[in-house]
Amino acid sequence: MYRPRLVHATTHTRDSPLRRFAFLPHNRWILFTSSTPRHVSDGIDVDVLVVGAGPGGGNAALQCARKGLSTLIIEDHSEIGTPVHCGECISDEAVANLNLQLPEEVISKRVNGIRVIFPDGTEK
Repeated sequence: MYRPRLVHATTHTRDSPLRRFAFLPHNRWILFTSSTPRHVSDGIDVDVLVVGAGPGGGNAALQCARKGLSTLIIEDHSEIGTPVHCGECISDEAVANLNLQLPEEVISKRVNGIRVIFPDGTEK
């Protein structure tokens, strides 16, 4: 099964805790599809543009690329996952699905369950 790599502009080092992501010696966007990765320049056409490499954007980009769509994900920060924003949560199942290996230092708190209450008062 093809595992697309996520895309970002990076300035962080190879010993970063999130080193599974693509590394470039300079700030450039990279386009990863089901074919060979290549540098992106102005005026490129893509099927899907995802803004933000957080859990939602990263997974959206992954699913689009798995479907064979030319997918570009752009991230404003130089390192994916920082700064941590309040309220973000990713399940162990999602981490496994994304084939991530998260070091303990990037996990701020473990969550054992979640309850969702909808506007109409129903719960799941």
